[in-house]
Amino acid sequence: MWESLQSSGYWQGELWNRRKNGEAYAEWLTISVILDADGKVKNYIAVFADITSSKITHDEFEFLAHHDPLTNLPNRLLFNARLAHSLSRINRTGDNLAVLMIDLDGFKLINDQFGHQSGDQVLEVVAERLVANTRGEDTVARLGGDEFIVLLEDIVGVDGAMDIANKLIQEISQPIILDTNIMLVTASVGIALSSTINNKPKALVNLADDAMYKAKNAGKNTVVCAEAPPQSNLKLLETNV
Repeated sequence: MWESLQSSGYWQGELWNRRKNGEAYAEWLTISVILDADGKVKNYIAVFADITSSKITHDEFEFLAHHDPLTNLPNRLLFNARLAHSLSRINRTGDNLAVLMIDLDGFKLINDQFGHQSGDQVLEVVAERLVANTRGEDTVARLGGDEFIVLLEDIVGVDGAMDIANKLIQEISQPIILDTNIMLVTASVGIALSSTINNKPKALVNLADDAMYKAKNAGKNTVVCAEAPPQSNLKLLETNV
């Protein structure tokens, strides 16, 4: 600030200040230097503008752009960004991560029988259970509909990922009580480890998705871990979305 005032006689920028009641607020401050006849600093003129409301609106917009409006979980955009960042990190560290593709079994029946409002409440409960049974460093996201995806950081092999996936299945299958109605859903889960596809983001997600459909075909309410695909199929996995 002072360097700018000395060199150009002008500065503007965003600051956080505090009201007399202790409430913090954002302000836009503009400062101009007033010189006397000899060119020396005589005074400063400062203009303050409270930008708290526009700041909150911007932050809310940023949140909505990267989160699911129903569950407040990260959306596909934010998940993909976090996955790419994590894969870049483990390329340097040599660690491993896993992606879990989760699709609910029997969710359409709940929508048909109890209505979409109840269906939305079930999705909110499932989201809470997923977050409660993963770690703080992991990412739980909703892709849309009844499909969720989980990024498990620093997983020690397939056994670690399978343990968490089976725990999530168990928690999701617990009864959900809404008003006087008891609702039951289960989940099919597909797992893909980063080591199986040389840390390719799209290929990793698509491999987990393929494994999830295998879990569906195997009878649902189960977990399937993907195997490393043949080299001939790798490019296809990388291009599919």
